[in-house]
Amino acid sequence: METFNVCYRYVFHCNQHAGATGEDYLTPTQRAHRQVKNLKYFLQQAKKDLEQKDSDILKLTKEVVELRLYKAALSSPEDKSNSRLTSHVWGNLPLGSYCKF
Repeated sequence: METFNVCYRYVFHCNQHAGATGEDYLTPTQRAHRQVKNLKYFLQQAKKDLEQKDSDILKLTKEVVELRLYKAALSSPEDKSNSRLTSHVWGNLPLGSYCKF
């Protein structure tokens, strides 16, 4: 029987970083902290995007309500006072100019 005398004394715990210099090497704890920091940044960006989209939805919802009121005022011939309201709200805007963001 042959026996192999192999020394495992200098085995790196992190082989992927075995050749890295001091600045490049991060301990597992440092890598975890960096990843948490990056995830927090991505979360903040997602929250900003969500707030922007919510404000866009609110703006578009208000616009839809105004368009429905405008359409209702145009289709109801019994009261001409509504036409004064719609001309006040919309003025002499060309069609489509109220959809700018």
